[in-house]
Amino acid sequence: MEIDHKLFNKSHSVLESKVKSQQEAFQELGELAFKLGYVTSVEALIAGFTKRESESSTGFEDGFAIPHALIPEVTKPAILFLRMTNGVYWKSMDGKPTKIAIAIIIPGDKATELHLDVLSSISVKLVDKSFRDNLKHAKTPQEVLTLMGSDVKQTKKVVPTGKTIVGVSACTTGVVHTYMCKELLEQAGAKMGYNIHIECQGQKGLEYEIPKKMLDEAEVVILANDVGIDMDRFIGKKVYPCGTAPVVKDAEKVIKDALAKGYIYGESNDNSDFIANSGRGKPAILKHLLSGVSYMIPFVVFSGLCFAIMSGIAKGTYGDGFGFGSSWNIGQTAADGHIITLADWGTTKNFNLLQMAHVLMIINNIANIGFGLMIPIMGGYIAFSIAGRPGIAPAMIVTYMLVNPGSGLWWDFNGALNLNGGVIDAHQPFQGNANNSWTLFGAIYAGLICGYLVKYVNSWKVPKWLAPIMPIIIIPLFCTAIVAIPTAFLLAAPFGYVMGGLDYGLSWMGIHPNIWFLVGLILGAMVGFDMGGPINKIAVLVATSMMVQDHGRLMGPVAAAIPIAPLGCALTSTVLGRKLFTAQEKSLGWNAWLLGFMGISESAIPFAARDTWRTIVANVVGSAVAGALAFAFNVAEHVGAWGSFIIALFGGVTDTSGNYIGILWYIIAMLIGTVVQSLIYTSLLLQKEGLYKKTVLAIFGKLHKEKNSIQK
Repeated sequence: MEIDHKLFNKSHSVLESKVKSQQEAFQELGELAFKLGYVTSVEALIAGFTKRESESSTGFEDGFAIPHALIPEVTKPAILFLRMTNGVYWKSMDGKPTKIAIAIIIPGDKATELHLDVLSSISVKLVDKSFRDNLKHAKTPQEVLTLMGSDVKQTKKVVPTGKTIVGVSACTTGVVHTYMCKELLEQAGAKMGYNIHIECQGQKGLEYEIPKKMLDEAEVVILANDVGIDMDRFIGKKVYPCGTAPVVKDAEKVIKDALAKGYIYGESNDNSDFIANSGRGKPAILKHLLSGVSYMIPFVVFSGLCFAIMSGIAKGTYGDGFGFGSSWNIGQTAADGHIITLADWGTTKNFNLLQMAHVLMIINNIANIGFGLMIPIMGGYIAFSIAGRPGIAPAMIVTYMLVNPGSGLWWDFNGALNLNGGVIDAHQPFQGNANNSWTLFGAIYAGLICGYLVKYVNSWKVPKWLAPIMPIIIIPLFCTAIVAIPTAFLLAAPFGYVMGGLDYGLSWMGIHPNIWFLVGLILGAMVGFDMGGPINKIAVLVATSMMVQDHGRLMGPVAAAIPIAPLGCALTSTVLGRKLFTAQEKSLGWNAWLLGFMGISESAIPFAARDTWRTIVANVVGSAVAGALAFAFNVAEHVGAWGSFIIALFGGVTDTSGNYIGILWYIIAMLIGTVVQSLIYTSLLLQKEGLYKKTVLAIFGKLHKEKNSIQK
């Protein structure tokens, strides 16, 4: 496909770049894009490139890389060409330095079919060795333009004499690797004499769908997917999961391995994760847990915001005593902290007021549906991440059982674990009962146990006639029963009793503010440590999953800590330590102000790349202070998995009693944390520059001169 000159022209090329690092390359590409009017923020584009690299390297072999970013700050799509005089480390597949970066930038909401076609053609061009060699030796921007605008060589269609092979290609962003893998596999397959067809699942959705006849005849299905795909149609077929990286490295080897090492989906040993073959370097269990959380978040956000807004309106209208408890009904009286009696129902004076209360109650009850579903959803999709669609039903059913005590779903050992309830205070030992929800632990337990059990059962060797019904009948029935029955009769009640102890511990900490302060300190430090990384996500996971149990008590300090890293870096680079930063770095700070306000902690990553340990130390301390103060101020956050000032704008923050005064304390905690981070960050940067020593010497020099003048 011919490339439009609006997408790439001579002004888009830099042939003799002197950059010495990947970040410097991103900086030069960002400045070029800004100069040409393709992006409104250099910093946002750098952050987009950096975020994409954190998922997996865009460095290929032979000295080429294709950094790409899909962000809203891009005004129109473009391709930029950067040839570096010195090789740059890019985590390339062959371990060699990268010398040519072809950057692809796409508007976050304007990825049209035409643009995606052009992007796919660029990725396919790089498959051709002669194309790569010509780019390496091009002497003028015009030569680069001519090469980039040449027609894409299509895979030669031959009448195959060998086996039929099909596959699916799907990368994280759905653009470059997706189409490159298709071209590489089809070229390699044609060269080897195979009848091969690769389906793409990218930004444009499903393309080049595998024909049913070819799927029926296929010797193997190659799964070059880094994101989730539907596996139902491959039940009973020989599959070979590999991800996109091995295909880019050596497509012929992938085809040979697929034929030799593939196995029947539903019969042979399943050692892959069909949902996503990416995530290399991330602990597998953590990846599965975070997958469950990602599916749970929409339920938490909807329910948390609805609850906070409805409660706020109700309390603002009827007083702080009003609430939507489980026993609330339209007959409660003003003396109970509510507003109307049944006798007032027919009066003109109170009719509208009563109707409004009833409407608020209904909306609040709808919000509670999300709270009821969120933990089973988390459990179900933890199993989904491990074993695919068949894992959802067993895990959701078992999780639902574990988070609904007292519903006749547990065996309570004839009440042996019910120890009189007990009033919890500072002096009385714990006396509890077994009727306590497993909450987060129920989702983790059911998700992991059911997920790995389904994966194991799915590996059984069964007759081909039985394979199609394994994931839809046999597996759900067998796996649900084998986990649910022993759990209900042996484990549910004892662990429910343990959860009662946890409830007691939370209540005990409620009357020991020093303990709350310490918990907030630890959670805040975890949030600030890696700016959206695994440690950050663990803290967010724990707090979000405990929201039903603690009514947002843990989420309050986590939410307050989330924006501290970007806001502290912004304050340092634009105000307190602005003389220590270049003009370009200051613009990073202005961008961090906005993104920090929105709760995007990743916007601090460019500062950490500039000076890692100093930034992280400041982030950890500032975030810990914000978290500790939020706990001390009794802040509760009801949205989950998100934080910063924007949550307060939607009414998602209160104090632990449900009063909106909690928003003020929440903001104060974030402001103090931001200032602390910035003071530490500025001090460490001054120390790095040796300015402390210069200042002290200057003071002593001045004092010495004054002493001499006095003596004279």
